[in-house]
Amino acid sequence: MRKPNTKSANAAATPKKPNPESRPSVKGRTKSPRSQNPQVEILAPITAKAPSKSNQVLVLLQRNKGASLAELQHVTGWQAHSVRGFLSGTVKKRLGLNLTSEAFEKDGRRYRIIGA
Repeated sequence: MRKPNTKSANAAATPKKPNPESRPSVKGRTKSPRSQNPQVEILAPITAKAPSKSNQVLVLLQRNKGASLAELQHVTGWQAHSVRGFLSGTVKKRLGLNLTSEAFEKDGRRYRIIGA
């Protein structure tokens, strides 16, 4: 037969949370400089950030002559299927840009963004 659930059994099983007011104070603790003078703001150093691969691809695609698959691979270091996936998924679908591709006999296929 099961024992009935009593409050004293539950109270003993759950530990009590310590009261923050009952904690002993720490001697020698100093306030941080920011809390002493709230008008002082510490700024992070400004560093030059290299353009992202996505931005580099978009710049190449916006040229009048566009960019070949080999050029895009060289700039990004991506494989051909990754470049084509970026063009289809990001440039056309996410960004909604008008991407065209034209096939040339001597240059091969070139991609470019029209109306940008």
